[in-house]
Amino acid sequence: MSIRAVFAFLMGDRRAILAIAADRRALVVGALLVLSAAVARNYDQVWLIGEPWRLLGPFVASLAISVPLFLTIYGFARLKGMVPVGMARAYGAFLALYWMTAPLAWLYGVPYERFLDPLDAVSKNLWTLALVSVWRVALMVQVVSVIFGMKVRVALPLVMLVADAAALTALWFIPLPVVGMMGGVSPEQEAVALTALMVRALGILSLPVWIVLVIWFASNSEEIPEWQVPAEPEPHAAGRGAIVFAGLALLAWAALLPITQPGQLRAHRVDLAYDEGGPTAALALMSSHDRRDFPPGWVAPPRRFPGEPTTDEVFDMLEALAEQPHADWVEDVYADRFINRVRYDWFEWPAELLDQHAERLAAILTHLRRGPGMVRELDRVARQWGNQSIEQRLEDESLSESRREALQALGRLARTEEDEDEPTSAPEPEAPPEDGGATPGDEGT
Repeated sequence: MSIRAVFAFLMGDRRAILAIAADRRALVVGALLVLSAAVARNYDQVWLIGEPWRLLGPFVASLAISVPLFLTIYGFARLKGMVPVGMARAYGAFLALYWMTAPLAWLYGVPYERFLDPLDAVSKNLWTLALVSVWRVALMVQVVSVIFGMKVRVALPLVMLVADAAALTALWFIPLPVVGMMGGVSPEQEAVALTALMVRALGILSLPVWIVLVIWFASNSEEIPEWQVPAEPEPHAAGRGAIVFAGLALLAWAALLPITQPGQLRAHRVDLAYDEGGPTAALALMSSHDRRDFPPGWVAPPRRFPGEPTTDEVFDMLEALAEQPHADWVEDVYADRFINRVRYDWFEWPAELLDQHAERLAAILTHLRRGPGMVRELDRVARQWGNQSIEQRLEDESLSESRREALQALGRLARTEEDEDEPTSAPEPEAPPEDGGATPGDEGT
């Protein structure tokens, strides 16, 4: 098999599809390409030595989809009168062709997190996922049409039926953020949730269409499918170019590991320190390094997906910051996360902080360099969206003495002189319309 055949296959070339399907070495080439795709997906995302099972993910996913897809196509073809062929041989050829789509997943290796902000990186990753998914589905429609001798109009609903069912099954089992009417999750998680919601809606609406089309073609089409794969590859198709190419592709992606994996290892150690020793251990380890020693898109603990860390987890980390020496960049990371969450979780979190945790909050923020800026933003958001600023809350005569003292301390902190060049990482939300129109987040409902 030649290198040219691999690239011609990705363009849907009929001769390349048949040549690959007939070549027994195609499974070896495909396996190498799938492994290279696994490295491409993970080289800049996780510490692979600590989580080597991630390299098996694409293999498991390919089997989970290719088996029902092949059985559906083969069963349909036999129902329509196709002369039976050895299922093991036929599935081997089909799996090799499915694995040969792996180079499309190299696009997942683009490190958007290294040159874009988090929200833009998530957006670009979602668009990349959409491109690869559409390309792969179109390619498999062509594959089914060629090797089973079907018209494209017949192959399309068969492939889409399985792809649709697989997507809906995955969305059912994979935990995803909930789209909130009034915030509550980060913009990055909201982008993922909205995309998943759209895919689920399209999948549910289109599934009956594919079922009806498959039944209609099974009942009315007079064309008899025929297995088109030759028993032996053409003589000119011999060669080891594709194997060499797949091996070099794997080595090329693996060559990036010495650049990205040290940062992933440090991030992994911080996560372990947090799990085993709590916030104090994690902060000490983080402060012994510079920020650029960690991956660009890494989110320091605590974190949750879907959703956000609990308020107690946030306070535990902030208390550890207030009680022990730490690097300035570490405080900046957690201060920015606090400010950002106040802004996008404006409907509930500011009120919860000031009504239920004022005493604990005051004890923490008065000991942090970024404390004044954090409480100023909290007060501003509480005043803008809930009409319940710190000053307004102090007018409540039923306040307990401890809470009144805490709110007074927060008020004094908010009036301190602003830190110069205080970093912030999220734009301020727009003011609510005076005519009582929609509030932020309503667009997502």
